[in-house]
Amino acid sequence: MNLQWVRIYLSVLETGSFAAAARQQHMTQPAVSMAIASLEEQIGQALLLRTPGQRTRVQPTRAGEIFQDYAHRFLEDYNQLRVQLMREQSFVPFSIATSPTPGAVLLPILTNAFRADFPQISYELRAHSGNELIRRLRQGEFDIAITGIPVQDADLVVERFFYDPLELVCPTSMKLGEMITLRQLQKLPLIIRNQKCYTMSLLTESLSRVGMALSDMNVVMQVYGNSDVLQAVSFGSGCGFVTRSLLSTMQNYYDRVEIISVKKMQIERHLHLVRRRDGSFPSSAQIFWEYALDSRWRDKNFSYHTNPH
Repeated sequence: MNLQWVRIYLSVLETGSFAAAARQQHMTQPAVSMAIASLEEQIGQALLLRTPGQRTRVQPTRAGEIFQDYAHRFLEDYNQLRVQLMREQSFVPFSIATSPTPGAVLLPILTNAFRADFPQISYELRAHSGNELIRRLRQGEFDIAITGIPVQDADLVVERFFYDPLELVCPTSMKLGEMITLRQLQKLPLIIRNQKCYTMSLLTESLSRVGMALSDMNVVMQVYGNSDVLQAVSFGSGCGFVTRSLLSTMQNYYDRVEIISVKKMQIERHLHLVRRRDGSFPSSAQIFWEYALDSRWRDKNFSYHTNPH
């Protein structure tokens, strides 16, 4: 059985459509349809219910439900087999560098999980600002970069691997409810970061899309990092935008802050794996790259959807 077909099938069920699965798997929609058709031909039964023209989630047939359970176990067993076989090999060390925001939360979780599964693989960790990170990667100072900044460069391989939007958090004492309007957002005491950082660029762009500017906001404080914003909010100093990954790891703040949705405004953000297209790429780095794209380490540490889409 083709492993990629199985992954594509589970992706269709997870995302709810062939188009979304194609984006997640970095494929065309016809290629996804062909893979599902090939899988169904091999199984001998239809696995998905198709409702052309209807904007509803793709649902499995009864055979598809049975296959889904086996598919999850099959991939898990296969992954465990690969891990066990790789533990018997020796690998050269590789290096990873990250920009500050993913480096503060995501990288420790990812590397801890990777170390537990591949204790024989060693690596070096570094941190640089976004633009400096890519410049140093091009010069060959490390093997893999992790950044939230979109990179477009024909000399680099770039792959989305983690969905991590910005969320508005406010002190629970404000009792704002689950959603506020843009007008209400304007009046809130807002805590921001350095305007040169990428997350602030995302906030500025999102405000611009709804006809607003940062100068329209009631900015009361500027702090350095993502976690500094969250801490200031927990002290009741105001509201601020932080990454969802940070919120998932800061459970000690849950009784003091709450996530508030803003009507007509959503700040999308993805993290990317980046490497040079030419030159050597150690097999140990390739294993890490594939591991980062996998869902096993995410499912153990994050309670929300993190797969890129």
